Amino acid sequence: MPDDQADLGILFALNFELKEFVRALRRRGCHIECWEGVFKSRLGETMVLALSSGVGWERARASARFLVDKGVEAVLAAGIAGGLDPKLARGDLIIAKRVYSDVSAQCSPIECDLLLSDMTNMAGHGAEHAVRLADIISCKSVICLPEEKARLYVATGAAAVDMESYAVAQVCRATGIRFSAVRVVSDTASDILPGIFADGGLSKSAFLWGLGKRPTELPSLLGFYFIAQRSARKLATFLVDVLIKVSQEGRDRL
Repeated sequence: MPDDQADLGILFALNFELKEFVRALRRRGCHIECWEGVFKSRLGETMVLALSSGVGWERARASARFLVDKGVEAVLAAGIAGGLDPKLARGDLIIAKRVYSDVSAQCSPIECDLLLSDMTNMAGHGAEHAVRLADIISCKSVICLPEEKARLYVATGAAAVDMESYAVAQVCRATGIRFSAVRVVSDTASDILPGIFADGGLSKSAFLWGLGKRPTELPSLLGFYFIAQRSARKLATFLVDVLIKVSQEGRDRL
């Protein structure tokens, strides 16, 4: 990849989330370049890099450091999340005010830059996309059961749970880079995720191993992925719409 500086790095965990973002760029006629899984596109005067890290804290940290080394001014953690607040529905969008770590890690919450919230307000997408400003917690394992989600919600007040945002925020805080996070709800507080996720997480190898143990869960797993992909598509459309509209209205750089 050429060494020209990028302005915004967008970090997804899962490859299908990144693919939906790239598709959203193409639907809007954006020019896209790609090197070894890293996608680059210019929106107005803002140069965006986007990639998927893989699931989990260590992969997220490594990819965040990659973006920092590329000279980005801000990093945005994006993707699907589980809803903890019972009021949230599938497809609702959350811009993080703060990110919390897994309760067992005993780390202090990290304040997020309100960059994306400001851009969303400027672009006028708050009502159209049901965007909410709230706290997010990052856990090191998949939260599958409603009772687990309820315990996290009571303990932290976080509206949603993911597995990467806090790790990315740690890298940004250590390097002085602006950090923001946006998530789309793929499963609600009352939804039960397939037990395969509890067995081994979201990696491909864990999925195949879990499916061998629980073949009867294939229908529910396929149903979850259909919902997750639809949610990721909504998030991608939102991000591209906001970035393009802001660039068109004169805020050319972050």
